[in-house]
Amino acid sequence: MHGGTWINIQHNVQYFCTAISVLINAFLIHLIANKSCKALGTYKYLLAYTSTFEIIYSIVDFLASPIFYSHSSVFLMFVVSETSFFKNIPMLINVFNGLYCANFGTVLGLFSLQFYYRYLIAKNSALLKTFKSVKILFWMSIPLISGSVWFFATYVLAAPSQTLTDHVREHIMTDLDIDIDTTEYLGLFFFPRDKNGTPYIQVKDITSHLIQDFDLTITLISIFYFGIACYKEISKNMVKSVSTSYQVLQSQLFYALVAQTTIPLILLNFPVLSIHLCAIAGKDLGHLSGIVTITLALYPVIDPLPNIFIINGYRKATKGFYVFLIGFSLYFSCFRILTTSYM
Repeated sequence: MHGGTWINIQHNVQYFCTAISVLINAFLIHLIANKSCKALGTYKYLLAYTSTFEIIYSIVDFLASPIFYSHSSVFLMFVVSETSFFKNIPMLINVFNGLYCANFGTVLGLFSLQFYYRYLIAKNSALLKTFKSVKILFWMSIPLISGSVWFFATYVLAAPSQTLTDHVREHIMTDLDIDIDTTEYLGLFFFPRDKNGTPYIQVKDITSHLIQDFDLTITLISIFYFGIACYKEISKNMVKSVSTSYQVLQSQLFYALVAQTTIPLILLNFPVLSIHLCAIAGKDLGHLSGIVTITLALYPVIDPLPNIFIINGYRKATKGFYVFLIGFSLYFSCFRILTTSYM
């Protein structure tokens, strides 16, 4: 496939996913605001927080529209300056590339926080009080801190370098028919070579990678630890004298959270980790790197669906909405048929 065609496909997927993501997440926020039962408590604020962020994520993806590329020990994300929304302000292109990466770190923090909250609910911990006061702002700041770490690790430590530019110039022209000098990029070059052709470690780039890996590892440990602990507590509550409706709601919320967390693991974590590891191992991905662009764009479209279709109150409201749309469509179609027949 011609490089330009493949890039256009990636951009079209990004634009389409942005529009769908905004609609779906806005609909979920409507459900959270108007169809949440009292037993949901302050968890609805975390759900709304997540959906709001996913709208922001989609908008940043739309504005940045980066393309991923990997060759040997190089991994980078770039934007062709002339096609960017910020072509007249080139400095902003990489700022949005950095914000795009910050979104990834924010996602990790969001789901760690949700699993921790579900665990506190299942355990009926006294710490739940901190989610019912102004202290909830502290908890909500954790994903933003995680995102800030990723912004620093990419925008600062993965800033463009002449060594990386010269190394990738010929390859990106061959694979994608793009002149690297017409782009703005953030990238990592793990093992450049000196004048004698001897590879050496690029400390700045390795540091960026280690920061990202550390944050990723801590987040995954938190998700699995609190996820397993939450499941055990829910199982215990099933045999206690807790109301059936409460048990059902907690189970729905937990399974929705598991599904909602599996989605970013598949669409975000695995692709990004894979392309990092391939760069460290010196394996070329070439055109295949663009798959990461597509999976990252799909994430905010698919991620809200478990909450919509697993949580009972939201599912019923969604069915009612669909019935209304179908009824309205049938009414409009009949009206058009009748008016046309009499004309």
